[in-house]
Amino acid sequence: MTRAHPEHDLQRNVVKLLRRVLPHDAMFTAVNPLPGRGKLANFQGKQLGVASGVPDLMIVHHGFTLWIELKAPGGSLSESQKTMHLLLREAHRYPNQAYTFSGTVVTCKTLDEVHAALRTYRMTIKEAA
Repeated sequence: MTRAHPEHDLQRNVVKLLRRVLPHDAMFTAVNPLPGRGKLANFQGKQLGVASGVPDLMIVHHGFTLWIELKAPGGSLSESQKTMHLLLREAHRYPNQAYTFSGTVVTCKTLDEVHAALRTYRMTIKEAA
């Protein structure tokens, strides 16, 4: 019996979208693609510097960072993800400029939401895609 992995399927499709729509000078990466779950995988990840709750994807372009957390429909953020998202938003706040940001975090459940986030948060995309 094959188990469904809706978040993995969504992430694979988002990666295909990003490869198609981002310009050549944009960079993106999956943040924690380490396989495995459980105590041993968590321990090994912490030894390698993996922080709990970091979003699935990071995109950097023209000095702006967009972090994308992917969730299957009906999915919700864990407490560690909520905490990390707040930390990332604050880390992107310029000192002495309360409303200027160099990046943000979004949660997306569909390809359309990812595409909308790219447009909303100043990511340059190829319009033909």
